[in-house]
Amino acid sequence: MDQFRRYPGTTHFGLRIVKGDVFDSGTFHPVMEGKDAVVSALGVQQRKPTTVYSQGTRNIMEGMSKYGVKRLICVSSSALELPPQTPFLSRFFLEQFLKRLLKNLYADMERMEHAVRRSDLDWSVIRPPRLTNGPVTHNYRISVNEPMVKPKMIRGVSRADVADCIVSQLNNSASLHGVIEISY
Repeated sequence: MDQFRRYPGTTHFGLRIVKGDVFDSGTFHPVMEGKDAVVSALGVQQRKPTTVYSQGTRNIMEGMSKYGVKRLICVSSSALELPPQTPFLSRFFLEQFLKRLLKNLYADMERMEHAVRRSDLDWSVIRPPRLTNGPVTHNYRISVNEPMVKPKMIRGVSRADVADCIVSQLNNSASLHGVIEISY
């Protein structure tokens, strides 16, 4: 897919990019045969109601079941669940502005996470804050199944660092059935 080739680091001897439609299982299910894991980093660019996250992930999980793939990592959003110690200004911005503006996306992400949690897969959900196009730094923090104290200002995390985090969690048994918060 040409849209992925514009990002540095998307070519690797072990990487195969397949163009598919998450709503059309025939376009991607066969690719799962013989694979060890599936990474779902679905996204939409509009604010209208969507089922890309929830129905798309259900379709992915059906394919995983069909081909015996057990490991799933999904990318979600850190704004879904704010820890109690979130600074007031960050909480105000997230709850009064961002969560209202993107309510349809967050509602569908919540449905996705619910379906993933109910599955019999070896799943992990990674919740980054706003994604940026910055470089890989390897200088991020993660927290598994525990609230992470967020910085006072909402900072993004580079897609490259989220990708690095995903790869580092693929074989990490400590993150199985875990929600992974990532932040700088």
